[in-house]
Amino acid sequence: MQNPKFHITLRYLLLLLTFPSYSQSWIRCSIGLPPDTAVASLTKIGDVLFAGTDHAGVYKSLDGGNSWINTHLDDPIRIPLVKSMATIDTFVFAGQTNNGVARTTLNGNDWILVNNGIPKGPGYRAIFEILSVGDVLYAASNGGGVYTSPDMGEHWTVLYDNAGLNDPHALSLAANSEYLFCGTAGTNYTMPDTGVAFITSLTNGNSWSLINNGLERNGAHLEATTALAANDEVIYAGTDDVGIHRSTDNGLTWMRIPGTDQNGDIWAIKIAGFQVYYGTSYHGIFTSDDFGLSYHVNNAGLNYGNISIPDLVDDFVVSEPYIYAATSTGVYKQLLNPTSGVEEQAATSGLLNVVVFPNPFSTETNISITTELDPGPVQILITDIFGREARKFNGNIEGHFSCIKIERGDLGSGIYMYSIVKKHTLVYNGKLIIE
Repeated sequence: MQNPKFHITLRYLLLLLTFPSYSQSWIRCSIGLPPDTAVASLTKIGDVLFAGTDHAGVYKSLDGGNSWINTHLDDPIRIPLVKSMATIDTFVFAGQTNNGVARTTLNGNDWILVNNGIPKGPGYRAIFEILSVGDVLYAASNGGGVYTSPDMGEHWTVLYDNAGLNDPHALSLAANSEYLFCGTAGTNYTMPDTGVAFITSLTNGNSWSLINNGLERNGAHLEATTALAANDEVIYAGTDDVGIHRSTDNGLTWMRIPGTDQNGDIWAIKIAGFQVYYGTSYHGIFTSDDFGLSYHVNNAGLNYGNISIPDLVDDFVVSEPYIYAATSTGVYKQLLNPTSGVEEQAATSGLLNVVVFPNPFSTETNISITTELDPGPVQILITDIFGREARKFNGNIEGHFSCIKIERGDLGSGIYMYSIVKKHTLVYNGKLIIE
């Protein structure tokens, strides 16, 4: 007989899961970085962090950001702004605003320029974003469109000769397992057909396609898509002062998240489990605990000297259990939220009842769903309390009542979250306890 305490009636339910208390304040971790120098980019190899600065080169940290050492990225004329960084294996690539791409190794302090195929000239070597997808590099240049290199940066070509990319002022890049996305400045072209966001296939693409539906300001397309983040479920686009937009169909349609258009230009977005972070000009950091559907201000601890909030938050990187932010006043870190969101269900969702039995369990359990949702596939995503993905299960809603078996496998004992996702939309969050 089922224990009634595991029988959860969903209609009008709002239950906040409680876990051990963790600090949600940012901690400045910039010892060794040049004073009064902005940090514009972050990346990591294993536990080693790298910070790209504004005209002071690249620094690395071996102790979780507690201290930083110079990697000696030098330039005969001047050291440029390191706007973005990417890694492949033990190599670090730095995208610079006036000098193209530089490369070094994890344990080396010798940088070399790798610009073969990236011409000199206004904008061509202004690399605003560099992204690695497997062993392939992509670089967004503010004037030359998108370059790609299959050989560790030794040789670059213009991807598809920018076919379909009607705006060569590329500012942002993101990718999931199938597609590459590009955000552009949207300047020097007649409104409303100017470019803002584009998509291409990673495996069999031959041109870019415009994906602007919903990326609008007062009926005209936006001037710039300054930040992108993507996974296989959702894509986020940050704009030049019209907020953050969200798409669950690979950018075919976009929805602007209410309230986010009051927070200035968005220059960085990071997906971390259930949480989404975005960084702005002059308004600090905002965080979502519900897959990016709503956001709250997250600026506690970002003060430095007489500055209450950094002028710019330009990048994020996750090195668990922390998320790190690159700002105009240095590097800050914050513990990732272990609750990873709220267990809640709206009455209009179509889910009438969810029962997990047994719970706690030791080897396997069953998720029984009573629903008015249309039949079709669903995915059960299991994450730990820090939001890290542990396992995925595929199931089907076959009628008014369905049951999906969950096996423990190699999961350790403890508290886990499960999410029921249908058609890329979260329909329920719950809790599992493994004995």
